[in-house]
Amino acid sequence: LVFSLDLSLQESMCFFIFFPNVSFAVHSFLHLSMPFLIPSTFLFFLHGFLPEVTSKIIRNTVGVISVVLVIISSFGMPDINSQIVEPHFLYIVGIIVYAYYVLVVAIRKKLFGSKLFLVSYLLFSLCAVNDILNMFELVDTANLISKGLIVFVVTLSVTLGQRLSFMYDKILVLSDNLKKLNLNLEQKV
Repeated sequence: LVFSLDLSLQESMCFFIFFPNVSFAVHSFLHLSMPFLIPSTFLFFLHGFLPEVTSKIIRNTVGVISVVLVIISSFGMPDINSQIVEPHFLYIVGIIVYAYYVLVVAIRKKLFGSKLFLVSYLLFSLCAVNDILNMFELVDTANLISKGLIVFVVTLSVTLGQRLSFMYDKILVLSDNLKKLNLNLEQKV
């Protein structure tokens, strides 16, 4: 949702079509802050998906950094925003490397859905790299980021659906066991 909202905010006309009653000041604030919110949002999602291997300290630190960057960018001074760009790219690369590290650790621990998450994230990353290379005219290919995002979201939806199905089946088994224990307890009393 955050990625798609960011894509819709990139084009001013699309933003005002979706949100006609929003002022230009709110639009500008969201447009400037969205690139800084996406990394922390992704890490919060990653922590929710794989809490066993994602560090809360790193998640919270990235959240604080994102809030600080949003506050800095909201001043609206071009000088500040231009000085933030290069450190922000390094910050994004660090988050991407950390996400791959978390996924490799999750696969080693054989956590449910980690392989499918890694494959979909790798595909999404390759689509992003393709678009960056295409933008710099190093390769002549189609823009694939939107297709990669769709595959990423659908894959995660399937994985979360499987996880919920597995938990539902486990709840049924535990509920049956609890009924049997209650019957045994009633017979003893």
